[in-house]
Amino acid sequence: MSSDNSSNSRLEPKSIADLKTYRFRIPSYQRGYRWEKLHVEQLLDDIAESKPDAPYYLQPVVVAPADPALIATLPQEEQFDYDLIDGQQRLTTLYIILTALSHFKQLAVTDISPEDLEDIITLK
Repeated sequence: MSSDNSSNSRLEPKSIADLKTYRFRIPSYQRGYRWEKLHVEQLLDDIAESKPDAPYYLQPVVVAPADPALIATLPQEEQFDYDLIDGQQRLTTLYIILTALSHFKQLAVTDISPEDLEDIITLK
């Protein structure tokens, strides 16, 4: 994860589990979610083909620290830590997939057909 603050720019590897502790906001100037089935499949194939004994790195995700003056005006449930500048398609896709898998785990669903998983991932 990197910051776009020029005085504090750096690349810092974070695990997906680490990212669960952060709250992101996608600024209004960012495009909406546009990934198609092909993009999701490419991401999942890339992850599946990665070496199991080595970390898998997404392309850099660029963030900017939240403006404290803005945060002070927001209700607690709307507060965030970072504006997500680049990487929102990847992070949103991973969020959707992990949320769906978490729901299946809570429901104790152990037998998901590839077709059902594909429908979930592609938001059918």
